Amino acid sequence: LNRQGISAFVLWDRLNPYPAPVPFLDLQRAVRYVKYYADEYGLNPQKVGVIGFSAGGHACASLVNILRNRPVETPGYLPDGVDAVDSRVALAGLIYPVIDLTYNPGILFALAGPEAVRDAKSRQALIERYRPTDFIQAKDPPQFLCYGTKDELVDPQGLITYQRALDQKG
Repeated sequence: LNRQGISAFVLWDRLNPYPAPVPFLDLQRAVRYVKYYADEYGLNPQKVGVIGFSAGGHACASLVNILRNRPVETPGYLPDGVDAVDSRVALAGLIYPVIDLTYNPGILFALAGPEAVRDAKSRQALIERYRPTDFIQAKDPPQFLCYGTKDELVDPQGLITYQRALDQKG
């Protein structure tokens, strides 16, 4: 991306053993950080986008569709000036993303931990809470989707459903 004149930043977010919403806080914070320092980086903060692969694709979809600039609250986290910056993005790229955790229980275990996932009621609540498809709105930013139909790790069904929901919302 840098060779094409696109500034790129890489986020190493916290996942297992850090339960949700910590990975979402990390992504939201990263977007806010880049925008906060946009002048120093020579960037237009209105043109910041996100690209995520696999579980990172889920985090990007969640940032766009679920969080919608609402603060992520986790115990012990103390917001500062960066957290006052808008975390909405201009676009998103979801590359073989885990969208629906129904089809990818390993990611659900990484997000919530075994105790929450083993309990059927809690597991279903987590699946619904972290299913970005259910939160799509007509004015969401453009999103590029990419997946492989022979991926043995990430079931594409969640993304197919997501793409149809995006189309329905225009």
